[in-house]
Amino acid sequence: MKKLENTFWSKGFNFKQIYRDGDIAIYEKCANGSECSSYELIHITSHNGFVIGGIKVPAAEVYPGDSQWGVHGWTYPTLELAKSKLKEKAALIKKSKDNKENKKEKKKRSAKYEETYKVLVCPITKQSRKAPLTYLSTKASKLNADISTIVQYYISRDGLKKLRRNEVEHPDKEMLLKYNGKSD
Repeated sequence: MKKLENTFWSKGFNFKQIYRDGDIAIYEKCANGSECSSYELIHITSHNGFVIGGIKVPAAEVYPGDSQWGVHGWTYPTLELAKSKLKEKAALIKKSKDNKENKKEKKKRSAKYEETYKVLVCPITKQSRKAPLTYLSTKASKLNADISTIVQYYISRDGLKKLRRNEVEHPDKEMLLKYNGKSD
């Protein structure tokens, strides 16, 4: 991965790295031919590379863009003030990273959860519930069916009562009763 340059020119300013610890850095910002006007405390991010217009751009670290200011970059009038904000901003960045990691972990758990449960919806009452695949597999085995059939013909207790009392009609009444162990 290409590292962020220690010195570079951008938008009419010279930038010079004067501090770096991991992905936190302070750059001195000077207008061309002038005294330095400010210091930028930044969170260095990166990309994995991409292709644009048929040209491959390799993976690289990047300086925060204008739209990321206040989230990944902050400007201070003095070096002392920028240095004094290091701990505060590093904690903010760490919290943001932790939140992203927590979201990723939550998404993984959610995907794992989706693999172990099915949502059952009663066609009569429209009530829904989550059922473990182990339960559905056992029920399917007992009824000599597959899980998709058990899911398709699920009915809630309230729906089953209404169906048995003939309070409602359903074209799949026989199948609903059969796969819920309550056939006439």
